[in-house]
Amino acid sequence: MAKPEKKAFKTNEVFSIARLREILPAGHSWDVSAKMDGIRCQLHRVGERLQFMTDEGHIVPEAKVAAIVAEAKSSLPERCVLDGELMLYLKGKNQHHEGVVRYLRTRETTAAEASGIRYAIWDILWNGNDLTDRPFAERSRILGDDQKGRIFRAPHTEADTDVVAGAIRKVQSAEGAMIRATDAAYWATHLLFKYKKMFDVDVTVVRVLPTRAGAERYVCADSAGNVVGTTYAASYLKGQVKRGDVITVSIQKVGRRITNGKAHFHWFSPSPVPPGGTAIRRKAADPPSVFAEIWKETRGSYLRGGLQANAGDNQGKR
Repeated sequence: MAKPEKKAFKTNEVFSIARLREILPAGHSWDVSAKMDGIRCQLHRVGERLQFMTDEGHIVPEAKVAAIVAEAKSSLPERCVLDGELMLYLKGKNQHHEGVVRYLRTRETTAAEASGIRYAIWDILWNGNDLTDRPFAERSRILGDDQKGRIFRAPHTEADTDVVAGAIRKVQSAEGAMIRATDAAYWATHLLFKYKKMFDVDVTVVRVLPTRAGAERYVCADSAGNVVGTTYAASYLKGQVKRGDVITVSIQKVGRRITNGKAHFHWFSPSPVPPGGTAIRRKAADPPSVFAEIWKETRGSYLRGGLQANAGDNQGKR
């Protein structure tokens, strides 16, 4: 699946609009769509056979997406390949990447989960013939703008280079936005960009968890000792981090729950900053107030078939 280009000294994945302005090439118009925090999947249909495949090549069990498959059989062409994001909504709230992964790994499926599974489309590769060499503007017209049902078009808008920042603010999710040249073929990854709203936090490692794959995950807390979550596995820090170290973690969002009148914060998409930056520090972790501020900036919630964008354009604590 096509993803923003990454090379040794260049990446099309950015964490600020200012940086995006620096690298966005002139001479194009752009399609700006909300970054959907689910699981990237292609949906293939050949007649009555439909199959979801993740970007890692895994087949999604049909029982987990039965409601989408049923809708697809009545609404999609008999031979097509779609590119998009598998989402899960419970009580109208997006369960994010972690929630979808957890849902797909469990054997049982609740009625609420079966009803809340969705597929957000953001491209089409095949519609009776190969479309990957056609400009995105043409592929976009084929997709249309349907926001109804379990299969829906990810929120998007078009903009020229000089007003892309305003377009991002208009459609971005709490995770950010995807930016594609409207004249680009599907495989033109040098004209595909990802803007991620990230926040850097300093946290204390309270536990090191080795993984079967030989990496490590870290249970982390703020300066008051409140556990804020566990990081993604990081092989590049293996053996370098011990309990009590303060590390920097990039996160996309902070959630909050109230227990006995006290606010408890937890993070989403936590990636330890890799070596070469400032991954391991010897100063104090951030206080709970930092997580409270990030929660205020990222509490915009997804709605079924669309989203409610957060106000403002805070680029994070860096």
